[in-house]
Amino acid sequence: MSYSAIGYKVKLYAKATGLVYYIRLTFADDLTLYKIGYTTMTIVKRVEGYYSKKDRCWKGGMGLPYGCHWRIISVVYKGSKTRAYEEEQRLHTLYQAERYRGPNVVKNGNTELYLMDILGLDTPARS
Repeated sequence: MSYSAIGYKVKLYAKATGLVYYIRLTFADDLTLYKIGYTTMTIVKRVEGYYSKKDRCWKGGMGLPYGCHWRIISVVYKGSKTRAYEEEQRLHTLYQAERYRGPNVVKNGNTELYLMDILGLDTPARS
């Protein structure tokens, strides 16, 4: 797994109360999907998971398959947990017709995936 961020440091949003994020996932078979998600953790912890020293186990994460690369496209909302959750739900409702409906490609979050850049925020890398 690998990730990258566009134009900002990932840790910048580490202490936000609630985040709605937009990421691109590229799988080993060149399938590209987009995800709108909500988290109260950092985006990296939400997507990749983390080891809890307290519980002595691996927690969270989307369960990305080997060879999947991901990139943060945007933080769509940062603020209260309630408002962030409501914004995520609003976006999923608005774009429900464009949802990915194929076989599960990640362990958690398949219902939040889209086949195209529904928010129009993914720009090609500059050379």
